[in-house]
Amino acid sequence: MKKKWIRIATIGVFVLMITALPLSWYLKPEEERTDNSENRVLAELPQVTEAEDILNVPQAFDAYYSDHLPYKEKMVSIKSDVEMSLFQQLDSDQVILGTEAPWLFYKAADGQPLENYKHTNPFSEESMAKIAEVLYSLQTKLYEEGTDFVLIIAPDKETIYGPDYMPSDIKVMEENPQRTEQLLAYLEEHAPDIKIIYPKDVMMAEKKGLETAAEEATAAAKESDGTGAVYAGWPLYYESDTHWNKIGAKVCADELFDLLAETDRNYLTEYIDVTITDLGDGSDEAYPAGEKMYKKGDMQTLAQLPDSFNSQEFRAEGTLPADETYLVKAPGGEEVYQRYRSADSRCAKKSLYFVGDSFRWNIADFLKGRTEDCTIASRYYLDLADVAEQQPDVFVYMLAERYLHELEVLPGVAAPALAYTDEFQKADIY
Repeated sequence: MKKKWIRIATIGVFVLMITALPLSWYLKPEEERTDNSENRVLAELPQVTEAEDILNVPQAFDAYYSDHLPYKEKMVSIKSDVEMSLFQQLDSDQVILGTEAPWLFYKAADGQPLENYKHTNPFSEESMAKIAEVLYSLQTKLYEEGTDFVLIIAPDKETIYGPDYMPSDIKVMEENPQRTEQLLAYLEEHAPDIKIIYPKDVMMAEKKGLETAAEEATAAAKESDGTGAVYAGWPLYYESDTHWNKIGAKVCADELFDLLAETDRNYLTEYIDVTITDLGDGSDEAYPAGEKMYKKGDMQTLAQLPDSFNSQEFRAEGTLPADETYLVKAPGGEEVYQRYRSADSRCAKKSLYFVGDSFRWNIADFLKGRTEDCTIASRYYLDLADVAEQQPDVFVYMLAERYLHELEVLPGVAAPALAYTDEFQKADIY
């Protein structure tokens, strides 16, 4: 009898072990069960509506189970912590561990960042011809409406910092053309009137300048007090994120207004003293006044890495003020359309319409007060009818380097763009 109860108790403990976590998960409020750091739509439970759907059920259910596994992010986080603590390695199909922490690089299928870095994805002649055709068509349409056109290619983080921190086993195929430079050469020959900003060279120069300043500060500290303090050069990109920070964004914004000023001196704003700081001003409780600022990077979140991988944050001081007059928010909270107006006497008496991907978030601070009217929107929701209605002096289309292939099917130009639905929040602020 005693053995029987031992067997029952053993079975009971085993059942409890395999059911406790799932049960505790599903007993939590639904809003606390949102476990998605991957910035994508999670797989849905497969539905069988037709006979042929049955063939897809196993694969679809596997994807659903993988996405909705209880405590998935916590388990991934523990796995990452163990790998980093014991082996200094990271097993991820989306993130590459740089040669120095907290530097991370992106290798997911969202765009082609790693392929671009390795020179393994050159354009075909047909693709470049199609891109030139699409861009020329957009430029012609805008010119007919009295609007200038500028294309900005935001360099990938791998382009700027890969040579410094990319693992040595990831080789660059130097014999192959780098596709951004390949496309720029093609457009210069076949569509020379298109104004293009690719701030790679100026960013590399800025990077070198910041590193030199840090070396000089380190040497001065050693000479003055012998403390051996080491100063790190401010980066232009977040170490654990795919995007540029305020420093990198400002470099690109300055390039834009320098280009515009070449043909219209109204855009000259050299006397505006914008400075960058890494200290909080107390306006955000996450960044106390006088303390250094840090943020979790998107790749850090994807790989569930600890706070030691937080990226240094920066803010801009001295940007021109602007009032937000209209706002559209996506269901997830992303601000996909913003309209600003500046009454500052120092701003250019011009109107700017700027569309871009997520790189637009940090550059916005350096745009919205520089012209009298400024619209900043997600390129995925590009509405040329709205552009025509706003009648801007200049229209800027910006995309990250890893998305260059999308210029063939430019959303809103050569392919349908996403549309606002009833779930979007729209607000006339004044």
